Amino acid sequence: MEFGNLKYSLFFILIPIVFIILYLGFRKKASIKKQLALENKVKFELVRNTSYILSLILIVFSLTQPRILRGFEKIKIKGLDIYLLIDVSKSMLAEDVLPNRLDRSKHDIDKLLDGLKGDRVGFIPFSSSAYIQMPLTDDYDMAKMFANVIDTDLISGGGTNITQALKLARQSFKNSDSNKKIILVVSDGDEHENNSLKYLKEQKLKNEDFKVYSLGVGTSQGGGVPNTVNGQHKGFLKDENGRTVIAKLETDILKKLAEEGDGKFYISDNFHDGIEAFLNDISLLKRGENREEKIKNYKELYQYFLFSGILLFLLAYFLDHHKNRD
Repeated sequence: MEFGNLKYSLFFILIPIVFIILYLGFRKKASIKKQLALENKVKFELVRNTSYILSLILIVFSLTQPRILRGFEKIKIKGLDIYLLIDVSKSMLAEDVLPNRLDRSKHDIDKLLDGLKGDRVGFIPFSSSAYIQMPLTDDYDMAKMFANVIDTDLISGGGTNITQALKLARQSFKNSDSNKKIILVVSDGDEHENNSLKYLKEQKLKNEDFKVYSLGVGTSQGGGVPNTVNGQHKGFLKDENGRTVIAKLETDILKKLAEEGDGKFYISDNFHDGIEAFLNDISLLKRGENREEKIKNYKELYQYFLFSGILLFLLAYFLDHHKNRD
């Protein structure tokens, strides 16, 4: 036997509490009846209290969703394969969006994961280089844990190399059977050399059922880049003239990437929700059966325990009501 909702097993703590209350009540009634020389129906009290306790045990047990595994069933999964290319360069710490660009990106990723159904998603953080942090998966709870630990210390070195991340995503997609492969570049667009755009043009990815979308995180006004040492804020980065470095959202490269990749460009800042628009757009894409998975087939048993618990509770209630009427 397996259980689908063991979190409800915490309610079993109510059982000894109810038992103590009923027992103390029983003792007190028995003492009063003895002093008043009244008839003490011990058996009746025991039956009623036992019925209450058993009904509570059965109802709480039903909440844990007991079930028996009957076997496995193969199902066809329809969905997209989506790689998120996440900029983790130092400019993503700029605070022109709250609380900063990277944290805003992580918030957007959480919202994206909440909106996906059956699609697989993977993470490729990048700055001067890139690596696959999480391969394609449809385990969104695990994906949220991976997203939560993304920070600017994942990759050492400066600069922004979107091209390396694009190459990694394309290489990983070779093992995918999905007829629609999606890349979402999450960045502030601060790529000094437009190598990524050249790469897309050279590879002609449109012929591979390949779409590239981009999400620009930040504002055109920009903001200072915090200088952090061992996690502590040490002011803002300065240039050689001692002036604060202002990192602005560079939309040109991100727009061109989306245009060349047959996708769309979105903005994520304090006033624009680009992820919502992205979810709406990909919901219109045709999803083919791209994989087959085995799922467990259970026979649910909770209803039997719930029904028995309710019957016992009603029995105890009517016994109590009948006694009081007498």
